[in-house]
Amino acid sequence: MKSSFRTTGLSPVFLLGVCASLTRIEQVSSTYTATWQWAAGDCRTSLSEVAAMATASNSWTAIGFHTPNRADNPMLTPYGPSLTVDGCKSYCMGMAGARGIEVGDNNPSSTGIYSCICVWSVDLSYVQYNGPWSCHELLIDGSNPAVGLESPNELLTEAQALTNAPTDAPTDVPTNAPTNAPINAPTDVPTDAPTNAPTDAPSNAPTNAPTNAPTDAPTNVPTMAPTNAPTEAPTTGAPSKTPSDAPSSTPTKASSSAPTTTPTITPTKSGACQKHSDCGASEKCKKDQNMDKYCKERKADCKVRGSKRKKRWGCQNGEICKPVGNEKWAKCSMPGV
Repeated sequence: MKSSFRTTGLSPVFLLGVCASLTRIEQVSSTYTATWQWAAGDCRTSLSEVAAMATASNSWTAIGFHTPNRADNPMLTPYGPSLTVDGCKSYCMGMAGARGIEVGDNNPSSTGIYSCICVWSVDLSYVQYNGPWSCHELLIDGSNPAVGLESPNELLTEAQALTNAPTDAPTDVPTNAPTNAPINAPTDVPTDAPTNAPTDAPSNAPTNAPTNAPTDAPTNVPTMAPTNAPTEAPTTGAPSKTPSDAPSSTPTKASSSAPTTTPTITPTKSGACQKHSDCGASEKCKKDQNMDKYCKERKADCKVRGSKRKKRWGCQNGEICKPVGNEKWAKCSMPGV
């Protein structure tokens, strides 16, 4: 498409302004990028993120969750196939709700093949070393995206669409009308009418009165009347000062022995417990060998050895209890994961 401008009546300055406006519109562009940061250990998140995802997912029903309502196990289903780290990232960029990945090695290489799990939230400050895992957090344009049902690719597309929209329309519409109406009247009128009158009337009167008159009349009056009164009242018998502060019976601080409803003890780490009532409705407080007690959920956590490891603390739906080192407890997972 070709465009032509009629230059009659348009100044070069105006044409340059229109071209500058069009160039500015064509240069408005920005590219959002996905970057990653990681730490050794299994992926975990905060309780505030759990509450936010419960709302976004309509009480954990909108997409697939491995263990809903858990800050220490924010995994999505289905699991990905065994891939490189970059392959796992690409897989999870297309999964609804994904905000990070967990791969089966605590120090993965760029060429190794590992198990791949997408997670719906990551907070690296909560990550704990718990077997051969590493947790990788997604950043979009350097920031953590909020939890939600969109895939990372959808978030990038939405952000790109907003930044590529033109921000400014051309500022001026071309016009042939003169900016100011011509005028034939003189621009300035005489400010003062001519005059022959002298500016000041002549005067022979002296400008100042004689100044040899005495400035002050003589006086014999004493400047101050004599007085026999003492200049200051005696102070020997009078009190030296009045009390500076009135006594007060109001206590400066309220009693500190009042009861408080704020709990003074908070859990030291996610999942720790002392008794069953410290855990969720579907969890039990179980102790590993020579370790602290943790909340365990049946069909999600499994027992590698010991009593009731097959029936009560076994896995279902084709998942197996894959041991990690010499640990007594593990997570249920598919055989190929």
